[in-house]
Amino acid sequence: MAAEAEHGQGDDGLIAEIIDYVRRTSDDAERTQHLTTDILVDLDGDRAELTANMLVTFFPPGSDQLAPALRLVGLKSAFSALRTSEGWRLLRTDVTPLWQQLS
Repeated sequence: MAAEAEHGQGDDGLIAEIIDYVRRTSDDAERTQHLTTDILVDLDGDRAELTANMLVTFFPPGSDQLAPALRLVGLKSAFSALRTSEGWRLLRTDVTPLWQQLS
């Protein structure tokens, strides 16, 4: 399952769509750690396309820092951004799960 959100009204609507997706696909009791790598930015004037790889580690609820992970998920993320008079604004985000490893 991949998630894509596109919004022409600026960050507020896009952020709401991302939060809705995360709430629908995540367990509130689980703890997570996100590691983002290989960030690439293709800048073209006032527009930018960004990509990144993410490794998300899920831990059991209430566990300490050394608890074994429940699962690992590899994601590919892509973003479109626009520079406005108020600064950079996200226009689109696309998150695609690539793999999952269960413990």
